[in-house]
Amino acid sequence: MLYELTSLNTTSTVNAIKYIALLLFFSPIVYAQTFTNNSTVNIAANGTTPNFLSNPINVTGLPDIDGTSFGLEEVTITFNTEQFTRMELFLVSPNGRIIELSNIRNGDGNISGTFTFNMNPANPEIRFWNATPTASATFLPMASLNSVNDGTSPNGQWRLLGRIAQIFSINTNQITGWSIKFGNVHTKPAAPNDDCPGAISLVNSSVNDAFVSGTNAEYGAKLPSYGDINGTSVCSSGYTENSAWFSWVASCPNDSINIRSFTRVQTGVVTGNCGGPYSNVACKVIDNPNNYTYKFTNLTPGTRYYLILDGDNAYYGPFDIRWYPGSCIPLPVTLLNFIASYNSEAGNINLHWKTANEKDNKEFIIKAKNYNRDSEFFEIVRVKSTLENTGSNYEINWIPQQDGFYEFQLYQADVDGTTTYLTHAFASFNFENESFTNISYSESGPQLSIELSYSDFLHLSIIDLSGKIIWSENRQVEAGINRLSLPSCIAQSLYILEVRTFDKIECKKLLYK
Repeated sequence: MLYELTSLNTTSTVNAIKYIALLLFFSPIVYAQTFTNNSTVNIAANGTTPNFLSNPINVTGLPDIDGTSFGLEEVTITFNTEQFTRMELFLVSPNGRIIELSNIRNGDGNISGTFTFNMNPANPEIRFWNATPTASATFLPMASLNSVNDGTSPNGQWRLLGRIAQIFSINTNQITGWSIKFGNVHTKPAAPNDDCPGAISLVNSSVNDAFVSGTNAEYGAKLPSYGDINGTSVCSSGYTENSAWFSWVASCPNDSINIRSFTRVQTGVVTGNCGGPYSNVACKVIDNPNNYTYKFTNLTPGTRYYLILDGDNAYYGPFDIRWYPGSCIPLPVTLLNFIASYNSEAGNINLHWKTANEKDNKEFIIKAKNYNRDSEFFEIVRVKSTLENTGSNYEINWIPQQDGFYEFQLYQADVDGTTTYLTHAFASFNFENESFTNISYSESGPQLSIELSYSDFLHLSIIDLSGKIIWSENRQVEAGINRLSLPSCIAQSLYILEVRTFDKIECKKLLYK
């Protein structure tokens, strides 16, 4: 091949070469690369926890992904399914970050085609209730692909985590191939403060009583529904189908969250990375109907927290959620502990509490309630603050007039008269030889032992700490020792067991764990 040489101005040529060299030196090198695994794997039916599929993709030779010049761009999956109730599918990065791709609910199944997930804002979101048979389609994933574009390395094993959300399935539900693509189309850096797009942001309810309202079905399974990557749950419930996830950034240590639920629902508050793993902050079962407020005392301002409403117990349960930012003014008293214990030798209940610091604190007020006999709390003592601006130990011994199961509430009163509830504690008091019941625990659940000198007709009740009876039953017992099984399907919490005979009432602490 012949080349024709054209005469050029030497100075211009040299400058052009220098300019091109500078461009090559300072311009970032953009890698666009796709990694694929075309093996066929089954998506197993599992009623509780997704499983890792046996078709990982190994990524090698790529630079760190920050979402600015280079990041995770696209995930493509080819399906061959017949019928399923619901299919959860997650993408797991080499460093354990989890992205929920889809939560498809489709009673007919029959998805035989390719789904592409990317962050093009023009794409529809793949909501779990509107999946239809299709040959191919492109969607927004249920959580952002950009959450992994955090400046870390993408090299290593990428995996799919999934399940058909039913106990078993006789149908074929497969992935016949999938790929992940890295580039710079529709990529962005991971959101600051770990803001998962899949979680609904709560609003400041101090302004015009604004709140978030909806049902679990609307906000179903926005984030991994099983707690974290290892399949462990962060509260007593395992966050399965139709969990609703909400988030807020703590304003002060004493922020509060009010939940008005119109059916029974398991709730939890957690912290952690987007997609898990999570750390438990608080848990609460809200019974129907109820209006419950999480009153926090030690949140970290600036940290993102997640509120979860578990749809296992509230499939279409409506709710209203209000977030009230707290006051960052230090509380008058920082309480370290409050302990109530029965001293059988002295015949009294010892109440002991310790503070880390106190400011403008006038006194402490203790109220008591005997669950055997009382319907309301009554004041038993006031104790003056002993030190200003530093902590102290306090202790009193109180002699009840009646036996029973007691709850004690500790309050603090400022010098200006403001009273603040601090915490509570429990203790049982029994006069000598008067207790006729005992509770033991086994793998099959709690058991009640009751000893009587005559046959009797018992009335048993399990009561939560709000005073609501959640289970009751009548039992015929004979003279001597009787061993009775108590229900094992009650949510994990502390309860009160009330035992009524013809002439006695006795209450015991009952712990489900």
